[in-house]
Amino acid sequence: MQHRAIRAFHGVPKHAPNIVINGEVGLQTTFARHHIGMLRLWDRLVKMPDDGLTKRVFNWDFSQNKV
Repeated sequence: MQHRAIRAFHGVPKHAPNIVINGEVGLQTTFARHHIGMLRLWDRLVKMPDDGLTKRVFNWDFSQNKV
């Protein structure tokens, strides 16, 4: 229903891909929001000071999982 309303508002044909329509309106998929959240958490952990317990556990876990 939401995509149909967006198509009507923008005057886009009914066979236009949903990804393109969502991009025009600024909507993100659940998959994209999930991965953006993971990247934000990663960035937050990397920028933390090294003396905190959370950062120590992060560094330990990161060192254990190197390939």
